[in-house]
Amino acid sequence: METHHRATQLSSPNCEIYSLDEFAMVYDLSGKRALQLYKRFGPMRSKLDTLMLAIRRSRNSKP
Repeated sequence: METHHRATQLSSPNCEIYSLDEFAMVYDLSGKRALQLYKRFGPMRSKLDTLMLAIRRSRNSKP
């Protein structure tokens, strides 16, 4: 939840897209990794937030 809270603090509530730098900062990604995901899935905040949630859940569920 902390990450989501930081994301809403960085931009206005009406902003539906991430800038590449903001996306990388919010999810603590390298520039290269952020760019790969950004190109593949686009800048939409809702898509990227859902994607990152799924990635984190899959990493946490592995033994």
